[in-house]
Amino acid sequence: MSASLQQIKDLAEQEVQLLQNEQLDQVVKLAEQRLEKIKSLLAQNTHVDLEVLTQLKEMNAKAMGVAKSLHTAIGQELKRMRKENQRMLGYQRAVKPVLSINRYIDKQG
Repeated sequence: MSASLQQIKDLAEQEVQLLQNEQLDQVVKLAEQRLEKIKSLLAQNTHVDLEVLTQLKEMNAKAMGVAKSLHTAIGQELKRMRKENQRMLGYQRAVKPVLSINRYIDKQG
């Protein structure tokens, strides 16, 4: 395996580790570096083993799986936060004093 293929594989492994640790800023940088290395490798028209490509495909699938699970977890967290915000808003409205005269005034004129 050539040095550039090993670097690509190492970058993919680092991406998976960072995704599992939820360090998304660093994941983006590594993904861009990996993309550049893959493009330069393909531009060189070098012979690449099918086994190496299969390993890279598996690493990419693993990274995508971790990213999808992280995406799902973030979506669930956002839904939970929205519900909690609505609940807190209800408490705020219940505690906020309302003048009794305001209930009987026609606000449209």
